[in-house]
Formats: sequence, C-alpha cells, structure tokens
Amino acid sequence: MIRKLVPAICLMMVLAAPGLQAQLPVEAAEAELAIPFGAASGQIATADDLLLFLNSERMDASFAIRRENIRNMSVNNNVLTVETVEAVNGSNALNFRLLSGDASRFSRWAQGIAPATMTSGPAAAATSASAAVAPKASSVEMTYQARHNHRIGSGCTGRLLITDDRISYDSVDNIDHSRQWQLKEIKELKRKNPYKVIIDPFVGDKYELELIGGGMSSQDFQKIGSMISDSRKP
Repeated sequence: MIRKLVPAICLMMVLAAPGLQAQLPVEAAEAELAIPFGAASGQIATADDLLLFLNSERMDASFAIRRENIRNMSVNNNVLTVETVEAVNGSNALNFRLLSGDASRFSRWAQGIAPATMTSGPAAAATSASAAVAPKASSVEMTYQARHNHRIGSGCTGRLLITDDRISYDSVDNIDHSRQWQLKEIKELKRKNPYKVIIDPFVGDKYELELIGGGMSSQDFQKIGSMISDSRKP
C-alpha cells in the first residue's frame, strides 16, 4: 500500500504547490479510468518522466507509470490509451477518458519516450554499439472503432488494433473484455461483411466484433490475412 500511496501523495504535492509546478512541468486533467464493471474517477497528470493517476475515491488505488515502461500512447475521441511494457493495475492497456482538456497533450508528452520503446525500424535501433538491445515495439498497421456484444441489449465499445505482430481489442467500457492475440496464435480471421469480423485463435474461444464507422475493406482484410500467414513462417 505504501508503494501505491507515494505517487499519489507526490501528485497532490505537485498539483497543489505553485513552487513545485514552476520547477517541474505538469499537465493535469480530470479523467475516468476504465476498470472492470465501471470507471474510476480521478486526475491524470504528467510530471517529468511520470504519468500519474490519482484515484479520487481510493487513494491506495492511485499509481504512477514511468515513461520507460510506456510502449505506446494514442488518442481517440478524447480517450487516451496507454500501452505498457510491464503490466500496470493488472493490464498492459489502460484507457483514460478525459473529462476536461484535450487528451492529445498527453500523447505529445509521450514523444519524449525513447525511440527504441516507441517505434520500430531504424529509429528503434540502439544509439551506440555498447547500448543494450531494446525489444522491438509493435508498429500500428490499422485501427478500427469496434463494439463487442455480450448479450442482447448489452456490450462494450473500444478499439480493434492491428500491429505488425498482434491483434488486440481494447475495451474502453469494460477492461475485462479486452483481448490480445499474437498473429501466429490466430487460426483464422473471418469477415462476414465490412462491419463484422471474427477472430478465431488456435486456443480459446472465437471473438466476434462489430466495426463502427467505415468498416474493414477487402484490401485491409487480405493484408491482415497475409500478415497472419507470414507470422507462421520459420
């Protein structure tokens, strides 16, 4: 509990003390964190190399994420999605819905993340021959707004994300329904029509998603199918 309280106390000090704000760049906003069966209200902030969430209802549920642990940050409809290298709060994908301000300012803070943890290709290479080799980060290929129907009259919305090595569904409303598969773990991706796809893994149940907006084109579907096939090659 002490470990969780420390970042929360630090955040309160930073937000409350003008002197500290002058020395330490701070961005803060009211936000909701998607959690199982609901959302937690509080404040999200960046201070130096930390991304902090102060839970307004449960102090011991507050936490801090070091910049080096953040693999990717993206914004969609003022929802900030934070993908981490190591799990935080039991997940590698955290969704914050901002209630005030513009979520894109937090993604701009993420531009300070070391290229090796944020991009793939030449920018992700080690900066010197003696530098430790960092794991290659996934590069985003396609994103879709999606809905997962649980039962008649209920479901959750989120984002279907296709990267160069995996497919994931990040639920904004219900983190329990978020899923992630490596491409080589997928037996088949089925497309009933541009607005309905089914992910059929080798292990586990099929996962059906309804796509919102423009849907998935035949060209994109064929490209994803090729990526899945290529992932199985030695």
